[in-house]
Amino acid sequence: MREAHSRSPPEMKRKAHTTLLLLLALAALASVFALYAQPDFVVQLSNQIWACF
Repeated sequence: MREAHSRSPPEMKRKAHTTLLLLLALAALASVFALYAQPDFVVQLSNQIWACF
């Protein structure tokens, strides 16, 4: 007998996919924040962008 709160496999897969995407986005944001916390990186990045012009 199925429980009232059990989810069907497609719902679980969609929830897992959404959770994975959220964690991936948070990891990307955390890595960008960590890079911007390093002043040398920010200077190097701005120099590389300026060199394009």
